[in-house]
Amino acid sequence: MRKIKKKFLLIMATLICMMIAEPLVSNIVINDISITNAAMKKNVTKKKKSSISKFLKPYVEFLTYPISGGDTDLPNTYKAVKFDDYYKTNMILYRELNSSNNFYSKYMNKSVKYAKKAFSSNIRKIFNKSSKFKVRKYNYQEYPSLFSNNNGKLIYWGGNWGETAIYSRVKKVYKTGKNTFLIKYNVYTRGLSNKSNTSKDYEGTYYIYLKSKGKSSYSITNIKLTERAAWSKGVKVFNGFSVKKIKCQKL
Repeated sequence: MRKIKKKFLLIMATLICMMIAEPLVSNIVINDISITNAAMKKNVTKKKKSSISKFLKPYVEFLTYPISGGDTDLPNTYKAVKFDDYYKTNMILYRELNSSNNFYSKYMNKSVKYAKKAFSSNIRKIFNKSSKFKVRKYNYQEYPSLFSNNNGKLIYWGGNWGETAIYSRVKKVYKTGKNTFLIKYNVYTRGLSNKSNTSKDYEGTYYIYLKSKGKSSYSITNIKLTERAAWSKGVKVFNGFSVKKIKCQKL
């Protein structure tokens, strides 16, 4: 009897140790997106929001471009980010277009090879070492290919924002690993004369995967568009009228 009891206690102790070492993984639902606890270790929004907001700010115009209903060439069919070298290259070039006063004079209608030499190292820095400078041929005018190769020269075929203001919000920051983070990132548009109203100005939600390279330095490892506003008659107009939301990519 003692042997049976001792064996039973040993089995129970083993099971308890296994449960502690490998806890059961349950699901957390965030805006209809189911994410396992294993991938959502810690909410660090308060601690990381400021540095991540600053890091992502130069890219908000690029992220908003394909889902803003103000551009009739970009209908509601855009529902997924293809995070390849073409996307990465256009993301960096569009950032420079909006931040540099001499970008047009220095790079537009100039050699693609010249631009490649200038921005290749930056692309590797922001994304990863294997990322390359790539732009499609001129006749391929589809987002995110806002920049094209026209007989060896760099061409920009996109438009400008005119009287539209772009802004964003880091809604959540989750630490998913030792140096990795998952960011819930909302983007908005409004008229320059209008006050911000996130419920009416809403354009879409991205989940952005970051890797920390230092205290306030990051690299982007993936981007997914999970939700966007629909633009059609009676659904949404520029002053933010009755927003309808469309589900897009899953995490």
